[in-house]
Amino acid sequence: MTIKDDKYQERKIVSVEGVPPAAVDLPKGPRLVFEHWLSLKEPKAGPHYSKFYIDNLPIQTIPASMLYDVIDGGQDYRYRFFGSDRVKSHGHDYTNRHVSDMTPHLVSVKIRSENDKIVSTKKPIVINTVAAINGEEFQYSLIRLPLFDDAGNVARIYAMPFNGTGPELPERQWGHWFGRYDKDYSI
Repeated sequence: MTIKDDKYQERKIVSVEGVPPAAVDLPKGPRLVFEHWLSLKEPKAGPHYSKFYIDNLPIQTIPASMLYDVIDGGQDYRYRFFGSDRVKSHGHDYTNRHVSDMTPHLVSVKIRSENDKIVSTKKPIVINTVAAINGEEFQYSLIRLPLFDDAGNVARIYAMPFNGTGPELPERQWGHWFGRYDKDYSI
């Protein structure tokens, strides 16, 4: 996937790999969230959405958190919660907005594809992504956790990006990715 225009320069998804989460392999923040999700898991499916509260998560993970409503079985997704770190990185608060509204479009397509996978498999996943801006690559990971309704369908999806040192990428990388810094790609 590649996008190139004046505002977003050249952005490219180099590779995306989805793997089942293993608590032992996750950094502390995502691990604590995953362990909380596991503690709420019900026999037939994962946790019911009504039992998963953002404010029950470790405080350091909340700013990086996102919570999506699944609309019409995955026709689109609406941000129910868009943490303050996400607002800072994206340059917009997407709370109550749809994934289809997100810019750059490349990101919207990627998020939809990942959420579609959660809806179809009904399983949690860690997405490892290598992306590039004007040829400069960076890596980030994201945990996505399904939350279920009474019928056992995915009704909401919790997500949190992270890298090897914690829940947040360096601001420079996120800012360039979302087009907030036009031309200066220096470190």
